[in-house]
Amino acid sequence: EQQLVVSSRSAIDDSLLHDVKHRILRTACKASLVPNPASKFTLAAAAFIYCHEAPFKVPVLMRLEANAPAKAFRITVRSPSQDAAAATRNILQALITSYFIM
Repeated sequence: EQQLVVSSRSAIDDSLLHDVKHRILRTACKASLVPNPASKFTLAAAAFIYCHEAPFKVPVLMRLEANAPAKAFRITVRSPSQDAAAATRNILQALITSYFIM
């Protein structure tokens, strides 16, 4: 498991969460969204990371928890492979921080 808190430069609202869900998780990460009726501020997704060495296909679970008052996201990534989890966490961090610069 890999965790990290990333600051947002924009206020976290419904529009921003929609963009994170569709532009970052679905489009950039090619992940399938997991329904989460408990909180609109928690986004969960699952994907496979493809590697050049065995195992060639590694499952990865991603969870983004938005903290609107703190303008931050907690990124949690789980995978049987520590390398895949760390790489996915780094990718999410880069996508979120670069997305919110605009």
